[in-house]
Amino acid sequence: MKHEVLEAADPGLIDAVARSCGEVTIGCVDVGGLIGEVIAAADEMKLRQDALEDVMQRLSADQENVKHSADESRALSQRARTELRASTQVVRESMREFAELTDLVVALAQHITGFAGAMQQVRNVTQTIDTIADTTNMLALNATIEAHRAGEAGATFAVVAAEVKKLAQDTRVATDEITGTITSLDKEAGALVEKINKGVNQGAKAQADLATIDATVQQIAQLVDEVDRQNGQIADSTDLIHSRVHDAKGELEHFSASAAANSVKLEDMKTRVHSLEWTSMTMFDQLVRSGFASEDRRFVDIAMAGRDRIAALVEAAIANGSLAESDVFDREYRPIPGSDPVRYDNRFTAFADAHIQPILDEHKARHSEIISSVASNMDGYLPTHLSERSRKPTGDREHDDKFCRNRRQFLDEVTQRAIDLKDEPFTASCYRYMRAGDTKPSAAKNIFVPIRINGKYWGNFEILYLN
Repeated sequence: MKHEVLEAADPGLIDAVARSCGEVTIGCVDVGGLIGEVIAAADEMKLRQDALEDVMQRLSADQENVKHSADESRALSQRARTELRASTQVVRESMREFAELTDLVVALAQHITGFAGAMQQVRNVTQTIDTIADTTNMLALNATIEAHRAGEAGATFAVVAAEVKKLAQDTRVATDEITGTITSLDKEAGALVEKINKGVNQGAKAQADLATIDATVQQIAQLVDEVDRQNGQIADSTDLIHSRVHDAKGELEHFSASAAANSVKLEDMKTRVHSLEWTSMTMFDQLVRSGFASEDRRFVDIAMAGRDRIAALVEAAIANGSLAESDVFDREYRPIPGSDPVRYDNRFTAFADAHIQPILDEHKARHSEIISSVASNMDGYLPTHLSERSRKPTGDREHDDKFCRNRRQFLDEVTQRAIDLKDEPFTASCYRYMRAGDTKPSAAKNIFVPIRINGKYWGNFEILYLN
């Protein structure tokens, strides 16, 4: 039997496999994050869709109201047309009757004017009679004088003269009364004629006004006809809108059903990718633990060295009495007033800022591959952070979320996994993070090493890197 010699595995090939495994893990984390973003976008779309459906419902209800109003408006305009036609007939009939009345008044004025002429003739006759009476009176006076001269012979003539004189006086009285009556009648007739003339003028003006009213009614009727025509167009357009809204609602319902089905598929995909993500992460962790991934193992050594410096520093402070162990393990988090996102204080933060932050900054500065370096306790609380991520809050939420990461609590799945595996020497995984100034998160590798203070588990020292 021929025996073949087994050659030792190529270390470079093993590192390449480990690197590829890490890239797969990062890719799974990145894809999982992207799917999460898609699901979040789909959820937001669902909210917008619900809002749109509500708008469509209200639009449909408003459209029904508009249609009802348009129908009512059309009915009113048609009724107005009918009433205006009747009103036009009434106005024209009134104009005709008023014209006939005006003609009667004018005829009456003419008769009264003729009556005034007759009164003037009577006045003239009366004046003639009055003149005759004056003459008769003078004759009677002369006859009386002559009768007086004749003496007894003129006695009879004197009696006749006296009677004639009395007749002349009575005639004078009668003519005076007739003259007074005619003057009064003439005055009344003149006033009546003046009023009739005024009434005739007003009647003519009224006829003109009625003609204006008739023309105005005709214009209104034309406007109502136009309104009725436009109401008909509105009613037709409303029916068309109603049909289009109904079609849009149907399309929206179809889209909603499709979106709901896609959401279910996305959730299923997210579950599967998440499972693949954790499988690949476990495989990456095992490869690093096995010692084959030498490139990643280097960052394990860096993290352990940082962890050891922090633990030694804290234990020394406890030993010399400058720091109480209870302060290190303080888990009473006091919200900082006005912070948004919410930040918390505890009794360990002052020491962490003064002594641990410089170690974090040093690790990031010494290794270009390191993106971030933090120390978080068993609750995911960060008493301090890198200087660049521990800026003074401005009140701008976007700024404070990116650059005021100290004194905050981040207990995500990856951090919780490292806490759960605190009895392991280290934990290798992948993590999605947001770079300062970026709008979308990126994926990178991270190493967690447990921090123990005087033998008690406090939390983890973590470095995030991309090699």
